[in-house]
Amino acid sequence: MRTTEEAIKKYKHICWYPSAGKDFRPLLFISNWYYKKNNVPREDGQGFPDLFILTDLCGLFDSLGDTSCLGDAYYQLKEGFCEPDARLMHVEHKNSSTEIIVKKFEKLRDLGLPFVHEYAAFDKASDYNSSLLLKVEIVSRIKDVVNRYETSILYAAVLNEFFADNFLLPNRIKTEYQVIVAYGAFGGGHYDSKWILQKYKEFGTKYLIGNDYGWRHMAEDYPDKPAPNFDVLYWIDGEQWSKGSPVIWYKLS
Repeated sequence: MRTTEEAIKKYKHICWYPSAGKDFRPLLFISNWYYKKNNVPREDGQGFPDLFILTDLCGLFDSLGDTSCLGDAYYQLKEGFCEPDARLMHVEHKNSSTEIIVKKFEKLRDLGLPFVHEYAAFDKASDYNSSLLLKVEIVSRIKDVVNRYETSILYAAVLNEFFADNFLLPNRIKTEYQVIVAYGAFGGGHYDSKWILQKYKEFGTKYLIGNDYGWRHMAEDYPDKPAPNFDVLYWIDGEQWSKGSPVIWYKLS
């Protein structure tokens, strides 16, 4: 059984979504095709994620969240197997739809990270420290136009803080993209998400996609901590993603 570090060292463009729950929407919105179809500003030579890391202290199967868009693959993986080309997720919005199909999966060695109640309002997940790697195909349709691309998902049942400090940073794993949507919406953690952006240089983060948590006031609120500049690139209304406040694309500098 491979370690998580061994399994992900080949990936060049990583997106990290802490406290993801069962939300796989970053795979829909952070892709070359989506940027082109919606004229999202991009830089010359900008790469797109070949690995999406999703973490949640409750794990994939214990976490709260909407299950209505999940397919057979989710329930099969919960039992430790997955049939070829089983559907993980299907979502529709107006005249478009997207589905995520699992091509193969690999259970990795447990991460062995601490669980400290100071950081968690919930009890430890039944599969805490588990690490699952999925190879998936994204099939998006807008009217009669269909696009397919493949990428990978790493789902780890861990506390975000210990995943960052005990795994990502010591192993020098760079998270070029950062997604922070509905962070702590179910009250799972005791700390807000600003600590992640205070380490943006250590993570190598260039792009943030998320709700507005008062990012632009970070420098004033925490004058002794690092704070990036937040340049707005694009946004969508919350109905398309979080059913709450708008989701905004930022360039960090």
